[in-house]
Amino acid sequence: MIIAVTRLILLFISAFSPPFCIYYASFLMYCQAFLYFFYKQKARANP
Repeated sequence: MIIAVTRLILLFISAFSPPFCIYYASFLMYCQAFLYFFYKQKARANP
């Protein structure tokens, strides 16, 4: 849900400022990877 909303915002921003969109996309990618790793570790700790 949250990821879908952020991607919609990303598409909205990309229509106005492409350079900023590239940095925002890479930042979003790092955030998603971190959240995935965090929940994966949390699930492993609490089966």
